[in-house]
Amino acid sequence: MSTVSLPRPVRLGAWSAVVGPVVYVGTWALAGALRDGYSPTRDAISELGELGASTAPAMTAAFVLFGLSALPFARVADRLPGAGRALQVAIVVTGLATAGAGVFPCSAGCPGPGSSFTDNGHAIVATVGYIALMACPLLSGRAAIRAGARWFGWASVVLGTIGVIGMTAWVLGLAGDAYGGLLQRGFNTVADVWWVSAGVVLLAGPVPDRSTLAGNASPARLVEGSTTLSTPSEQP
Repeated sequence: MSTVSLPRPVRLGAWSAVVGPVVYVGTWALAGALRDGYSPTRDAISELGELGASTAPAMTAAFVLFGLSALPFARVADRLPGAGRALQVAIVVTGLATAGAGVFPCSAGCPGPGSSFTDNGHAIVATVGYIALMACPLLSGRAAIRAGARWFGWASVVLGTIGVIGMTAWVLGLAGDAYGGLLQRGFNTVADVWWVSAGVVLLAGPVPDRSTLAGNASPARLVEGSTTLSTPSEQP
């Protein structure tokens, strides 16, 4: 970790990126194991939050918490290597859609759109949320590679690519009814790994840009960066 004291908003955003997915994954893992008749291998995550389910309160809270955690994360995501507004927007959309999955729970068995108002709402936010979720590591990876942070960049691209392949296979039903839940958990978790990794990168402190990595940064620029980081107004 960096020895530089990070501003409070950065620490909050970074820890939100770590805690949100951990709580979300932990909730569906524990709730899925404890609910009678539920199969994590076969059944969708959203079924844990379906109307009338014993696990619905916990799963709804996890959806909303993950969604809210995206907001402070998005605020500081432009500090990731090369990142900009597009990544911040993708993070916000992911968060709002995930919270929406809790606001619009599916009915028993999650039959999909056309069954009820809440099923229609759930289908919409789930679709938008998954697209935005998979876009996050891909947008971040491309930007990081161009900025010279190749390790984080390529790791992000790999995670995003695996997530997109898994999500596509799930949508097409390639895992069948018996393993649909397992495949969904797989590509969800891959995307969540990027989310947590991004938080860790933020906690590690500023990443040098390409010119600094190449040893071409001028002394004035280095002093300017150091001064910016130590400005009292940014201290907690």
